[in-house]
Amino acid sequence: MGNLIADTHNALTAIVLRARPSSRGTVRLTGAHPQDVLSIEKRHFQATGGPADVAALRDGVKRARSIVENSIMAVAVEREIFPGANFSTDEQIEEHVYEHIFGMKLSSFLRN
Repeated sequence: MGNLIADTHNALTAIVLRARPSSRGTVRLTGAHPQDVLSIEKRHFQATGGPADVAALRDGVKRARSIVENSIMAVAVEREIFPGANFSTDEQIEEHVYEHIFGMKLSSFLRN
């Protein structure tokens, strides 16, 4: 999916972020040498506020869609390519959030 978005030059992108998520991961050294691999545990949504973080991101995706659909730019939008129109229920959007939380855009729309 990342290549589809990167290779689509005539597009509008909406990025949904959670500025202060409740989840906190860890980064640990595995050795004394500066080039030793780090031990990184992201722990997304595993804190007590994790469900609220997911709900906020889900609502952000829905709001981004609403902004596009209810604005003058809607006439220029052909379709949503990521996550796509098939992610329409709260559960489906939350599934998308869980699968693409780090390093991916949460909404992208293809322009005509």
